[in-house]
Amino acid sequence: MNDFEKQKLGMYESVLTLLSENRDIVSSIRSFTSNSTKLRKVMDEIRRLDKELSSEILDKTIQNAKAKDDLINAVYPVISGLFNFAKMTNDLSLKEKTRITKSHLYRMLDKELMDKAEAARMFALTYVVQLKKFGITTNLIHELTNQTSVFKSTLENKVSSLISSSTVMLLSDLFKKADGILGIMDQFVETLEDEYEEFYVDYLDARDLENQDVKKILMEEDEDEVIEE
Repeated sequence: MNDFEKQKLGMYESVLTLLSENRDIVSSIRSFTSNSTKLRKVMDEIRRLDKELSSEILDKTIQNAKAKDDLINAVYPVISGLFNFAKMTNDLSLKEKTRITKSHLYRMLDKELMDKAEAARMFALTYVVQLKKFGITTNLIHELTNQTSVFKSTLENKVSSLISSSTVMLLSDLFKKADGILGIMDQFVETLEDEYEEFYVDYLDARDLENQDVKKILMEEDEDEVIEE
C-alpha cells in the first residue's frame, strides 16, 4: 500500500470503531450491521493482499541486491586496472574518473552504478591492449558486459512487475469496493443527523482522511509516554 491507501485504511478502521461503540444507535438501521461486516471483510482482504505484495517487493529487492553485488564485483577490478593504467600514463582525466572505492560503488544509486559500469567498459575496450599488463583481460570485460546487462534487466523487471502486478490491481479494486460500501453507509448516517447530532459529527470526523494523520501522531505520542514511564 502507498501512504494514501494506508491513510484510507486507517479511516475505515476509525469508522468501524465508531459504529461498534455506538451499537445502540446504529442497530436501528439493519443495513449498518451488514455493511459493517462487508467493510471488515474487504479490509481483511486488503491487509492479506498487502502482505502478498510486500513479499513480491522483497523478492525483487533480493534479486536486485544480488545483481548489484555481482555488477560491483565485475566492475571494480576493471576500474582498479584503469586507475593504475591512468597513473602510469599520467592520464589525469581517466585517473579522476576511476578514482573510486568499492564502498563508494555500493553507495551509488542504481542509475549511477550502471553509468559507471558502462563508462568503465568503454574505457577498457578503448585501451584493451595496454590494459593486459594491469590484469584486465577480455574475459573480465565480457563479464562486466554481462553483469551490466543482468543488473539493468533486474531493475526493469522490478519496476514493470510492480506496475503490472495483479496484486496491485486487486488492491485498487478492493479500495473502490470499500469506498462504495462507505458511500452507502454515509446515506444512512444522513438520516440520523437530527436525532443523533453528536454521533453524526463524530462520524464525519472519522470519515475525514486528514484526521488520520493527527490520530497517528497522538497515538505515537501516547506510546512514547508509556515507554518513558
